Amino acid sequence: MFFLGYIYFFVITVWFSFGIRYWTADDPQLEWTNHLNWAMGIRLHKKHGSPPINDDGPTILLGNHRGVADISIHDVITEGSASFLGRYIVAFMLPCIWFMTRWVNTVWYFKRGGNANSMDKFYAWLDKNFEWPYNMRKNLIVFPEGHRNDTNRPLPVRSGMLHYAWARKYKVQIYIVKGSEIVMDERAITCDFGHHDLPYLVDKPIDPLYYRSADEFVEHVKKRYESKFYEIYNA
Repeated sequence: MFFLGYIYFFVITVWFSFGIRYWTADDPQLEWTNHLNWAMGIRLHKKHGSPPINDDGPTILLGNHRGVADISIHDVITEGSASFLGRYIVAFMLPCIWFMTRWVNTVWYFKRGGNANSMDKFYAWLDKNFEWPYNMRKNLIVFPEGHRNDTNRPLPVRSGMLHYAWARKYKVQIYIVKGSEIVMDERAITCDFGHHDLPYLVDKPIDPLYYRSADEFVEHVKKRYESKFYEIYNA
């Protein structure tokens, strides 16, 4: 079932949405991810009181990474407003997505051990992507724990992208979704086409302009991320 799901979701529908609907859809990627969520029986339930995704300028969106289904789930949660920051291993695992997203710049692929080793070069590379004139989306999704986490406890938040947000005075907004790994799990090689009710929350944007130093800002975001993670997982 996993391999049938992989071929349908990440080969057939990718070519249709990006290869055919690219010329007629306002946002072919959002159309594709909405279809994936429907086909996998995903029903997203936003926690009452969660604000909308920030749209008044470039925002770093911090979400929790659980598995391969995140690309569709997070795309819809963030209202089609954001590109993804992902390692090149994603391109290896999902080559059709790599090929198609290069045309619309909705996944920014980086090589671990490449520019990330020099933060100045990495930040300049991020600036170049934010400033690309044909971007369809102005926000950026980042998985701040560094890699997938399928436990009920948050991993330590890495600070590199938080320092970038501070330096560029970009707002940060946290969102957490519970249970996306039950839909498709590449480690267990499972795919469930049942009905999945996934709760999620969106936190209010955090503006670095209201903090006296980068350290104060980074520490606040880290604590806020941990707090929001437990808020949705302990509900």
